[in-house]
Amino acid sequence: MAYARCKQCQKPTCGDCQIPVEVGILCRSCHPDRTSTQKITRAIMQQGSPLITYLLIALTTIVYGAQLLIPGHFMFNTFAFNWNYVLETHQWWRFLTSGFLHSQGNISHLALNMFSLWLFGRELEFRLGRIKFIALYLCSIIGGSIAVSLASILSFAPSVTTIGASGGVFGLFGAFWVLTRLRGENSSPILVLIAINMAYSFFFPGISWEAHLGGMFTGAAVTWLMQKFSHQGR
Repeated sequence: MAYARCKQCQKPTCGDCQIPVEVGILCRSCHPDRTSTQKITRAIMQQGSPLITYLLIALTTIVYGAQLLIPGHFMFNTFAFNWNYVLETHQWWRFLTSGFLHSQGNISHLALNMFSLWLFGRELEFRLGRIKFIALYLCSIIGGSIAVSLASILSFAPSVTTIGASGGVFGLFGAFWVLTRLRGENSSPILVLIAINMAYSFFFPGISWEAHLGGMFTGAAVTWLMQKFSHQGR
């Protein structure tokens, strides 16, 4: 087997790892095609599957199945969020549990949220770690419910019953934006995605823009605080 030295790091490189370039030979580690995204993807593969992301998707899907199978709208009546009702009954768990329910008459509500969770959750779980990631997601759901409550209290919107993982998903959007900014990466793509989704929230009826905004700002704030205290602890 023929060995040659990498022109950049000067380490011996075997024939299988040699990448010919104009200036000679580069090893795979030094080749410019090895972008940060590719490194993250490889690291995720090496560390195993994003367990929390998959568990959240599985749990939400199971809850949706329970909504369809249990008669009398039991799941909706027990776990959906309505600020006035929560204020009267003190059933505070609804701030969180509503994020695991979805519209029974529109499966795309579940599908789109779970696709977004799968798309962004895998990388965020790798970047933040499992404990911080699940804390981020759950706090974002609660933040979305709080925003719905505040809108009702301030009369920006009537008190309505809300369900769906959108608050948590928008929290992931906010988290991703914060991380790209802190790392000096291009944040334009995520800003475009947020703008499109927010426009969809405002212009189409039956969508809780309050939950989306609340989840997004909560996710951004939680992520910024996590990064701030993480760096201070080093």
